[in-house]
Amino acid sequence: MRRFFLTLIVLVLVAYAVQRVRGFFISDEERIQAKVEEMLEGFNEAKAATCLRGLSPNWRDGQTGIARGFLARVLHGSLFQEEDPQTKRFLYRVELEEQLAIVLDPEEGERASIEMLAHFETLRDGAWSSTWRVRVEAEMKKDPDRGWEAIRTERETLWSDGRLIRGH
Repeated sequence: MRRFFLTLIVLVLVAYAVQRVRGFFISDEERIQAKVEEMLEGFNEAKAATCLRGLSPNWRDGQTGIARGFLARVLHGSLFQEEDPQTKRFLYRVELEEQLAIVLDPEEGERASIEMLAHFETLRDGAWSSTWRVRVEAEMKKDPDRGWEAIRTERETLWSDGRLIRGH
């Protein structure tokens, strides 16, 4: 039994070491891509903490000026509560329509800008339908503890049915 636990501890330590070493070889572009994918997955799973993980505590939306805390309350308080009455699934999902464009600032290695085209859909009567197409530009900053985070976003609504956002 003692040998089993010793082997298990060694395996855990080796796995941790491999993960840490692997982290040294991942480019900033790959880290940003992974952060955005994690946020999208968090939205699709109605997990606000995961969805917000890529936003700096000081993040602001460029159009409305809303802060991260307000967005968190909206996600928790209303949006993530919406579910299909039959399946109990979250009513919305989002995916990128194009590859994420990432530009690292060569003069300030801790900053980047990204652009993405996101497509939101709503679950209605068991089928997904288009709800909102939006182009998002974000200023990113690398935090030593939390990694890459958006500090400011600008968005352009390309189309909306008014369910998630009003107007163009």
